[in-house]
Amino acid sequence: MAAAFSGARKQVSPFSGSESGLGRTELVRALDLLLVTERGCAKAAAASIRETDDPGFLTVFERSGRCAARHVEQLQAALVRLGAAPSVAIGPIYGAALSAGDLAERETLLFAAEEGIVRQIDRLLAKVDDAALRTDLASMRDLHQTMLDQPAYRSA
Repeated sequence: MAAAFSGARKQVSPFSGSESGLGRTELVRALDLLLVTERGCAKAAAASIRETDDPGFLTVFERSGRCAARHVEQLQAALVRLGAAPSVAIGPIYGAALSAGDLAERETLLFAAEEGIVRQIDRLLAKVDDAALRTDLASMRDLHQTMLDQPAYRSA
């Protein structure tokens, strides 16, 4: 009888989520989507900084760019831990922001992207079991939410 139970144990990734959660492929896809969105936001913020000397816009774009660049690094590290190759793509927010009519519109687009990132992270947090990844995702969400809760600079 013991031989019947001596078979190989099923390997469970700490990133697989709960029974109703995400499999590795879905998790990699979701993290990659976050990665390209964050990268697009970082690049849009950097381009915006080069286009203005307005102190209010500079503050917003510098803060947003630093946040996004930090998250790009965290997401790349998480994907590498999963054994996945992080995407090098730039999210569509970059093109949308650069084609905006002015910096106020660009700022609005970047804030909308941040709101989308918060929603996506909230969905992921409900499905990810790995403590380190949950901590990273929660810190990303909290930083985005803090930025969204602060009064943004708006041109008159």
